[in-house]
Amino acid sequence: MKRSLSESRRSAWQQPASCEFCRSKKIRCDKERPCSNCMTRQLECRYVSEDANPITESEREDYSAGYLSLRRHVQELQSRVQKLESLASCQPGSALNIAQHRPEKRIPTVGRQEDISHTWKNLEEFAATPQPEPAAKPLISLAPNCAGPTVANSTEASSLIAAQLPHVRLARLLFKHYVQTADSLHKEIHIPSTQAFLETTYAQLSASLPVSTETLVLFCSIFASSSFYVCHKHSHQVHRELKDAQELHPVWKRIALESVMSHDAAASLTLTSLQSISIMMYLTWDTEGQSTTFHTLRSLAHTKAIQMKLHRLDADTATDVVQAELKRRLWWHLAATDWLIASVPGPQEGIYSFHTKHMCVRYPANLDDEDIRPDGLYTEGLPADQLTQMSYFLQRLKFAELCRDVMDGLPSGEASLPYDQVLRMSSRYTDFMDRLPWFFCADEKSTAQAAVLASRRPYLLRQKSVLLYGIYSRIGRLHRPFLLRGTDEKESLSVSHSLAIQCAERMIEIRRMVEPGDLCLHVHSHSMDQHSFSALLLLSMGILGEKDTELVQKRKANLLPICSMLKAKQGSLSRVGHGISAAIDRLVEILERPNLAHDWPGAHLDGPSIQDVATLWEELIKELPSPSDIPWDDFLDWQGP
Repeated sequence: MKRSLSESRRSAWQQPASCEFCRSKKIRCDKERPCSNCMTRQLECRYVSEDANPITESEREDYSAGYLSLRRHVQELQSRVQKLESLASCQPGSALNIAQHRPEKRIPTVGRQEDISHTWKNLEEFAATPQPEPAAKPLISLAPNCAGPTVANSTEASSLIAAQLPHVRLARLLFKHYVQTADSLHKEIHIPSTQAFLETTYAQLSASLPVSTETLVLFCSIFASSSFYVCHKHSHQVHRELKDAQELHPVWKRIALESVMSHDAAASLTLTSLQSISIMMYLTWDTEGQSTTFHTLRSLAHTKAIQMKLHRLDADTATDVVQAELKRRLWWHLAATDWLIASVPGPQEGIYSFHTKHMCVRYPANLDDEDIRPDGLYTEGLPADQLTQMSYFLQRLKFAELCRDVMDGLPSGEASLPYDQVLRMSSRYTDFMDRLPWFFCADEKSTAQAAVLASRRPYLLRQKSVLLYGIYSRIGRLHRPFLLRGTDEKESLSVSHSLAIQCAERMIEIRRMVEPGDLCLHVHSHSMDQHSFSALLLLSMGILGEKDTELVQKRKANLLPICSMLKAKQGSLSRVGHGISAAIDRLVEILERPNLAHDWPGAHLDGPSIQDVATLWEELIKELPSPSDIPWDDFLDWQGP
């Protein structure tokens, strides 16, 4: 019971320690008698305790007795809590197992399933959170009115950038490698015209002729992207000069980023400037994930494209066929990226900016770049079942539209989705996968036939793996909440359980595919690593929902090397503190703990139910007194789930 005491009869340890003057002025008091503040101001130093009525010995004994009574009450409650824990922990599958090796104690609640679901979701979101890159000193001055050179209109700035470009032989190697890696997924350039542009630019540089800064920034972006995608694993098969170019990647990336984000470059409405921003945007996505820089570049590209009226491109007849086709690619790739980003964990999940009713832009043609000529003879494109350099681009666009439609059907906030609606959405993904062109299909027959095509188009396997990764990842995430249900519901939810696990296993299989030549299928791709982590989450959840048997231990052991591989890959990028690395550490801790099945509702039917334990806990809580100044969490040493 609390004592009701007047202000003048407060206990000694509740009396203010500072003097009246320091308290009134809210200044620090040294608590001397007199204090230094009063001495300096030649004031009388008075303390409240001097005026308060002294506490009698009997009152002091009453206070001590009350405190001791409270301590005994707390100790009794602690003893009851320990008995409750012991009772629960002696049952197999108990939700209150407090083994010595596991210091974390969890409060069982009726909403335990929702808590676990949030835990896994938070872990996935943490993996999607990028670690900010350390600020670097600018290589060139970007302010338009400063004393140094600006990027867009200064000959000195152009000279600074040109001095960092590689020699022409290495430039050709980097351009060829870019075509086989980044461009095969993004298509920001028209290969024949850009290659001719490269030769012209280097001819002008060798003749000491002026070259526009935007042109130099475009090639700097291409070189930065190409050098990043040189695979370490196949370094023995890569040209030595190309391998050495990796050391210059940070320099080219910084120059390109500083340039495209400058005031003058942001205001430019040329196609070249939009290409440069787009290239750097996807390079940043693969190197940093959904970082602030990535979303800034994405916003700049979106704004620039609208100012260039790309969203109304086909409202009028185009005069330059090549440029019109390139603009369609840039616009639709920005739109597809917007929808795909909205359907994965990250700050933009659940929201997008591109709306089809606001645009009048045709799909790009299914043609190789060599077939897109100024005369415009083949603007209609080839059928979807004929492989071209644009096949992956168009399928990615259709998949992004499907992700947008599925996302529009999801409830806002934390509302749960009816299970029949989950099955309908899942079937839309599987139907899309079944309708893919044969060279992108996952069955063995199609894979064998696609391997023949890959000998002529080695980037095909990379395109296929990226596309299938995205599909499997979203199907798995859609069914993931139903992995958290107990065994009493597993029969009715067996479709979700099997689909989620199969998707995760297929993603791991794709990860282990043989890589052709010097083209690594998943080289340094943050989005692919994020999908891989999602697969690990699904497999971990499936394992932790089972009894701790020898088979389960073996399955856990098979996951640990994959975790190590993924973390080592992140470490090779010098970003050990990245969200994925930290999330993997947390996941490994969970996997290495024995007898984890007790954390799952309904995981064992022979132990006390979560509802029973929760009821006992709630009854115990009702008996706790609740004085505002008693930190019960500290006394009971509980930690939330």
